[in-house]
Amino acid sequence: MPPKSSTSLDFLVIGAARCGTTSLHEYLRRYPGVRVPANKEAPFFVTREEYRQGWDRFALRLFGGRPERKRRIRGKVTPQYMAGSLYWVQSSPPQGNSFDLVGTADPEVAATIVPRRIAAHRPDIKLIAILRDPTERALSHYRHAVAQGWEARPPNVAFRDALQPDALDRARLMPGEYLSSYVAFGEYARILGGYLSVFDPSQLCVLSYLDLRDEPINTLRRVLRHIGRDDHVVPSVGRERFNASNCSPRFPSLDMRLWDRRTSQWRYGWQLWSKAGPRTRSAIDHLTAYAFRLDERYNRVAIAAEGDADEATALLNTHYAPWNERLTSIVGQVRGVT
Repeated sequence: MPPKSSTSLDFLVIGAARCGTTSLHEYLRRYPGVRVPANKEAPFFVTREEYRQGWDRFALRLFGGRPERKRRIRGKVTPQYMAGSLYWVQSSPPQGNSFDLVGTADPEVAATIVPRRIAAHRPDIKLIAILRDPTERALSHYRHAVAQGWEARPPNVAFRDALQPDALDRARLMPGEYLSSYVAFGEYARILGGYLSVFDPSQLCVLSYLDLRDEPINTLRRVLRHIGRDDHVVPSVGRERFNASNCSPRFPSLDMRLWDRRTSQWRYGWQLWSKAGPRTRSAIDHLTAYAFRLDERYNRVAIAAEGDADEATALLNTHYAPWNERLTSIVGQVRGVT
């Protein structure tokens, strides 16, 4: 049975990264019967510090302590939940034996860690995944890194490095914001296989990035039906694009993405964060979310293409072909992916 706590989650959008999760978060937060936190990037089940401090403290940060007159369905949009293992915020994962850090040296077992944590919290939770052609997703991930100044290698060089066996092994076990995760994040069959080893298939709704982009209202209705909400009245949904990878900051000193990355890697950041109370964290979440929306609206300009990526595209298509075939066998056809 699910927990009795009124602060438990009813649904989770688990990812994948660079597949439209920010847009879906913005759409859901406009729906009156759904409550999502102000800040999308607030993972719990994949991080060590938050998970160690417990759900009640985290929920107080997300949803506050005041009871609602009419409880809304609660959920989160967290692409880190489809990273395939515990998520390392650092630009490079910690050094050390992967078994000691993650608890296993098998990426298939690692992909069950987060699903098992979620199931322990809420076994009947509704899950939503958004998938995009994995080669396009990887290139978008790369462009995002270029726009932020994290990546300087040409695409063909970056992906040759990321596809090396040692780099892939490490990215599967210890994914994060470091560069070899370009490829590992798109191995959807391995990652969703971990969820389907824990949850009933009826609990998982798999969406297409193309459908979210081309038919946002119908896609949102599908999400609302899956989480048990009325799909006849949907919030205003336009053609806005959020967190686009082909944009760079007009004023670099005001770039919220860069500030977010720097603070996450600050050596004393986690110490200060762990000492902050839930209400302080919640206030920071709201301020950060507001600053990100201002940044998206006023501080983004289009950037030129990243250069020749023909070799990278061919290598990625070859790498993902067996993964896509396996994906079809476990979740069926996904538009633009399989």
